[in-house]
Amino acid sequence: MSVQEEEEVEVGKLAIRLASTVVMPMVLKSALELGVIDIISSAPDAYLSPSEISGRISAKNPDAPVLLDRMLASLASHSILKCKLRTGEDGEPNDDRSGSVAPLFLIFHDKVFMESWYHLNDAVLEGGVPFDRAYGMHAFEYLGTDPRFNRLFNQAMSNHTTLILKKILNIYTGFEGLKPHILADAPSYPGVEHVGGDMFESVPSGDAIFMKWILHDWSDDHCLKLLKNCFKALPNNGKVIIAEFLRPALPDNTVTSNIVHELDLFMLAQCPGGKERTQEEYEALAVKAGFSRVKVICCAYNGWVMEFHKV
Repeated sequence: MSVQEEEEVEVGKLAIRLASTVVMPMVLKSALELGVIDIISSAPDAYLSPSEISGRISAKNPDAPVLLDRMLASLASHSILKCKLRTGEDGEPNDDRSGSVAPLFLIFHDKVFMESWYHLNDAVLEGGVPFDRAYGMHAFEYLGTDPRFNRLFNQAMSNHTTLILKKILNIYTGFEGLKPHILADAPSYPGVEHVGGDMFESVPSGDAIFMKWILHDWSDDHCLKLLKNCFKALPNNGKVIIAEFLRPALPDNTVTSNIVHELDLFMLAQCPGGKERTQEEYEALAVKAGFSRVKVICCAYNGWVMEFHKV
């Protein structure tokens, strides 16, 4: 990779980090208001597990340790806290039109999403998704009720996807050889067919299925259902291609780690079960859905391209 390309990658990372700047202050605010920072600082050796902290803040929500773990990991990635990784007996952790990041920044800081952060404390203590607590419905349902926000959301996703895909197409060769006889005759845009439907019910068939920033929106159960539908829709030797951020097993104070943990908290606040995952977690989902081979191919602006092969 040339110096210019390396600089371009770093600029892309910093742009995403700037777009998600709101996450860190709101998470720190919540940790302070919940008394989490005081609890940690008053511990004898200054190390407590999320479960221990959950007990000390009298959280009624059984998932509070999981939420706190993700919040504290993000704080640790900024060196606000220190983190130690504990493992179980199996060794697994316990826990032109080039696109733009500007619309992503606007939607992250829009009043609709900002309201969710004021319900983070209640979600930790009592359960639920902050966005759902704020609006009485999940984020994807809300889009159908607010034309302004829906337009802003679509612009953000379209621009970011354009940015990522242009980079992917420069470095990823996995689309080559897919239905070449069809691609040769099809017009560049009119040949695209838009198919509506529910991806949790069925997925249109094809030799390859590409999904960017889809799996991180949903819980493991939802992802498993979607991937099983993809598996059914693919022929033998077909593949699912995903573009997702990969969460490190242990947070550190790097731009990459900051970005992933901030977006993980954004998913926690806005989406029904959404989260950023480690490579191992994606591999486990793929295997459970029936895929027999998983490959990590390349990285585009911190988004990793992975292939799930049906063999």
